[in-house]
Amino acid sequence: MRITIKETGKTYDVKLILWDGTQYGPDCFDDLEPNFPREHETLEGDYAVLSNQADFDNLVEWWTAETDAANRGEDGDGLCGLTESERENGYEWAFLVEEI
Repeated sequence: MRITIKETGKTYDVKLILWDGTQYGPDCFDDLEPNFPREHETLEGDYAVLSNQADFDNLVEWWTAETDAANRGEDGDGLCGLTESERENGYEWAFLVEEI
C-alpha cells in the first residue's frame, strides 16, 4: 500500500510479508489492512492513500507491535503467532515501511 502524508507530501510504501526461511511470500498488507484505505482519501489517478501524520504513525506503531508479537509466537488481533516449529525453521514476519 502506498500512503502519502498530507502535512509533508512524503509517500511511503508499506508491506507485510512472511519470510519462510528461504524466500519472502507475497505482500499481504492490503488484505490484512482493508479499513485504512476506506477511512482515508485516495489520490486521484494513483493507488496512494492520503493520510495525516498521526494516523500514519498509529498505523505503523500498531503493525510493528503486531509483527513483533507474531514473531515471538503470540497471537494478536491481525496476525497469528508463529509456531515454535515455524520460528525454528526461520519463519519471520517483516513489516516494511519505505519512503519512495
